[in-house]
Amino acid sequence: MSTIAVKINADSATPITSCLDVGASGNWVIAEENISSLKDVDMVDLYDELSDTVYSSPVQSIVPVKSKDKNNRFMIVFDRDDVTVREQDYKTKGFKFSGYGVRLM
Repeated sequence: MSTIAVKINADSATPITSCLDVGASGNWVIAEENISSLKDVDMVDLYDELSDTVYSSPVQSIVPVKSKDKNNRFMIVFDRDDVTVREQDYKTKGFKFSGYGVRLM
């Protein structure tokens, strides 16, 4: 199985508090070549810039979201009652690009 990780920047359209309240991510863009790998994802890691914290939870479902911009967008629904929290310097998250981002690990 694998993990999907996302950067929650300070100016993110979906702040970490919203994600944790509803147990779902925002609408994340997934590259075409990675869509088939989504079936293997069983955990989500949310890296929050404001708190230098990582929130991890089991994935319950991955839902395609229609988009006017023609990107492949998905919402990750996770178990909001089973979230593990750990402190981690946001700068050490392992993403190799700036701005928003999602990666499969």
